[in-house]
Amino acid sequence: MISAVQVTPAVEEGGVVRRHRVFRAALEALAHPGRWYRPLPARTGRDGSDQLASLLVESMCDPRSPLFIAGGELQLSWEPVRARREDAGTLVVFGPLPAETLMAARRGSELAPEDGATIVSAAPADVSKPVRLRGPGIDGECDALLPLDPEALRARDIACAAYPLGIDLLFVSPERGISGLPRTTRVEVLA
Repeated sequence: MISAVQVTPAVEEGGVVRRHRVFRAALEALAHPGRWYRPLPARTGRDGSDQLASLLVESMCDPRSPLFIAGGELQLSWEPVRARREDAGTLVVFGPLPAETLMAARRGSELAPEDGATIVSAAPADVSKPVRLRGPGIDGECDALLPLDPEALRARDIACAAYPLGIDLLFVSPERGISGLPRTTRVEVLA
């Protein structure tokens, strides 16, 4: 397993700097699947998940971007434009990530694969499953724990089967930070 990597803290602790640190951690997480990046000091509990998910959405979304939010609320500095999960560019799910959400998320098109959805999952660590990851950003292979059940992992494989179309996942944990699973990563469930 790869442990969490602490992102170097900035001198200023203002809101903009915090969002920049969270955004950089998300970029690193997508560039290096299976690793956890902690952009902020570790926190525990639901409040920590809400805060990290909120900062992540504020750092990567335009306020006019359609959002699907399920199982909780974000603390944003702007009022989100709510959308159905199949219409949203970003989906935020608090709690276990249902397979049907992964299947419904938009995957982009041949002319615009970048229109595939990004899903932010604030799932509890106790639902994590051991997996082996392969693909860009991984030297050979990497064992990791992902907060997805086997049904959700199968749905994610289906959603990402027609590369470059697919979905990208960002997992947030108040204790561990941010981890990414881009559409290019292949996942093998370990026993």
